[in-house]
Amino acid sequence: MTILETMPKETKFPHKGKLVDAVELEFKYSEESTGTLQLEDGSVLHVKVVPQKVLRLVSEYNDSGEPIYVMQAASLVTASVSADLIKAVGAGDEKA
Repeated sequence: MTILETMPKETKFPHKGKLVDAVELEFKYSEESTGTLQLEDGSVLHVKVVPQKVLRLVSEYNDSGEPIYVMQAASLVTASVSADLIKAVGAGDEKA
């Protein structure tokens, strides 16, 4: 069975102050990407969103008539910073 042939799992999700019906949808990455943020202090953050769960709310639609999707995800962030922003770590910085 492929990932697209599995049946959605029925669940509930809070929306606009009430619990509404939702279905948990299986997914696969079509392309993995990372967003890059250049900060005013010269640092560069690389941000990757890692989806963990995707839900489609049943009978709930946005103002354009599209179904509402909810994604639960984790964010992975790595930073490239200039040397002057890095704190020197020494033996005296250890906590007891």
